[in-house]
Amino acid sequence: MLFPGIAFGSAVCGSSSVSISENTFQATLGGIAAHELGHSDSDQYVMSTILSTPVQPGNEGNPWKFSPCSISKFKDYLSGQTCTLPSRTSAIDVLPAPQAGQRAGEVLSLDEQCQRLFEDSSSFFCTTLQRQQGGLSTVCGGMYCAIPGRNGVCQTSLPQEFSPCGTDQVGLKRG
Repeated sequence: MLFPGIAFGSAVCGSSSVSISENTFQATLGGIAAHELGHSDSDQYVMSTILSTPVQPGNEGNPWKFSPCSISKFKDYLSGQTCTLPSRTSAIDVLPAPQAGQRAGEVLSLDEQCQRLFEDSSSFFCTTLQRQQGGLSTVCGGMYCAIPGRNGVCQTSLPQEFSPCGTDQVGLKRG
């Protein structure tokens, strides 16, 4: 699977200060955008190069957050840039979030998420394997989806935000 994104390094406030992240609706956009944003820093080493599953228990929300060290590096780098000053940016600080009941993990079943991942309606959520690998409560760290055309073979993928993470459990909100 490709993670579609591109950015120029050390380009903040320059003519190349842009990054592109394709939304493939496969629960990877946040990780891709964060990775590409990481290229903007002067040393380009503030981001993870790998977004893998399953995520270790207790770290389920961390792939979508920068570490305190990375945040410090961004602040240091941006303090020397004038285009990021509040007087030169929009007054809108927060983009509107989807309303409750309309978020991807609430609307799409785990089967539908697997079908979107592979862009193939024959894929499905591998319930038995998920139970063997820690149970339904581990879905938010990585869910198992059947690979189309490979009988009985499943791979892990990140679920959409607000997916169910077990009986009566609310899915993790990333960020």
